[in-house]
Amino acid sequence: MVVQRKWRMLSGFAVIASLGAAASIAIAGWDGTDSYLQLLLHKDGDVHAAQMSSVRGLMVLGGAPAAVIGAVLVVLNVVLWWMQRRLTWRYAFALGVTGCVALSYHTMHYDSLFMLAPLLLLRDDSYVSSLPFQVLFLLWMTPMPDFGYTKTLLVAAPQFVVFACAFRQLRQENNARL
Repeated sequence: MVVQRKWRMLSGFAVIASLGAAASIAIAGWDGTDSYLQLLLHKDGDVHAAQMSSVRGLMVLGGAPAAVIGAVLVVLNVVLWWMQRRLTWRYAFALGVTGCVALSYHTMHYDSLFMLAPLLLLRDDSYVSSLPFQVLFLLWMTPMPDFGYTKTLLVAAPQFVVFACAFRQLRQENNARL
């Protein structure tokens, strides 16, 4: 918003974020808010990070330091913002939701349900309608025991499919312009 100089939107966002923070503090109290901030700022806050179905979870699983994870998330946010501007609304919406799930700091398995909307929106795309993905989708939608990191990768699989669809759409649009 700052880059695009959308000051009214930025001020509206700031007001809503401030009201949300005030409501959270009112509900949790100062002790609850301080406890949550301590959880985020200390190493103990990463207890379940390796099991998260997000870019951060995969990087923690790979042993990346916190500074590298933060830098990668910032760069990926900029890349997704740039990509989204050049896509049709279906792909832009799907990529936006997928980016929120994949790049969120704290994404657990149940947050992957947000991926249902982009997958249904892109159901006529050849990647999404392929048989291997249909099988993967059925596995993704069924309750499953905790298989450790295999479950994390399986739950994150729809994110990779939406990213692949968006990249292919961008490539097709670029080829059409040439």
